[in-house]
Amino acid sequence: MAEESITASLKRLERYIHNLQAARSLNTLKRDAREAVLKLRDSISAARVAQADAENEDDAREIILATEFSIKQLQIVEQSILDVSSYDLLSAADVAELTALTEHIRVRLHTRISQ
Repeated sequence: MAEESITASLKRLERYIHNLQAARSLNTLKRDAREAVLKLRDSISAARVAQADAENEDDAREIILATEFSIKQLQIVEQSILDVSSYDLLSAADVAELTALTEHIRVRLHTRISQ
């Protein structure tokens, strides 16, 4: 069975993040916690959009730039996962799964631009 596309993986990760209890109940969170969750949501969305743009691009330089931007956004996602968990808004299992998915996608993007 073939591995899902990077864009599909990003969509799956984005859906996971948007369906977290903390993301669905932003109005009940204190300001700092809400900002951490919003940063997590915004970063994964930015990474997904940039990668979708990269896949629709013909210019090799633009593909590299968009992919590098996605990688940077995923680094923010990884830090944001830890930030959100510091407010006890994520279970240990969520932290582990989100971190593993993010890292896997980031490695695949690195591989793509190093080829």
